[in-house]
Amino acid sequence: MELVSRTRVKVGATPAWARWAWLPVAAALLASAFSADMAVMKRLERYEPGGAASDLMNAAEVFGNGFGVLLVVVAVAVLDRVRRVEAWRLLLCSLGAGVAANVVKLLIPRTRPYATELADVGVAETFLAWVPILERGSSVQSFPSAHTATAAGLAFGLAAMYPHGRKFFYALIAGVAMQRMIEGFHYPSDVLVGGTLGASWARLCQPNRLVGRWYEVAVRWSQHRWRPAPGIAVFQPEETGDSAGDRKSGRQAA
Repeated sequence: MELVSRTRVKVGATPAWARWAWLPVAAALLASAFSADMAVMKRLERYEPGGAASDLMNAAEVFGNGFGVLLVVVAVAVLDRVRRVEAWRLLLCSLGAGVAANVVKLLIPRTRPYATELADVGVAETFLAWVPILERGSSVQSFPSAHTATAAGLAFGLAAMYPHGRKFFYALIAGVAMQRMIEGFHYPSDVLVGGTLGASWARLCQPNRLVGRWYEVAVRWSQHRWRPAPGIAVFQPEETGDSAGDRKSGRQAA
């Protein structure tokens, strides 16, 4: 008697192994970035962009800070009224990624390039021991780049809403990353980890994902919370005699 398998396979579903295929690729890229950190920063230390290149990178940097994120989110809420509620998800994607990067900064202290003698130290020496880094200020908060994480979270959130513009959004991530390295705030590995962190967080914020499910629960709760309950009177302006009489005569004419 032939046995027939009843296992259901979802058509178009991503295989389990493919969901984690990016891990070895990311590990290889990170290893390459760490090995190139000092060499790249030594070259960028002597590079001074000017003219349009400098203006372009400075403009892209706004895409990775809180003020720029708020401007983009407000623009989406005002211009796309159909998906206005998704503006809150966009805020969660971007600022949540930035907060996550800042938490990592507090756990893994690393000196910034501008505060490091690049010619005299190696990559390992840029990382410090577990110390109370809050007392040492921003100069030891290089890893990872919170600006790049914020930009990546915002870009991937926008790409989910407007797929036709994803190439432009991804290009802005590159602009933010370059600006942070040229200004001496971050190493290549910092921006790579920050971008990966931001993209991963934005993915978790999408529908049917871990953070996205909680977001949708919060949206449903808020809609129910602010909806008038049955039996609650809703204020309506009183009608004058003229307006009531006009409506009555209109019904009679009809």
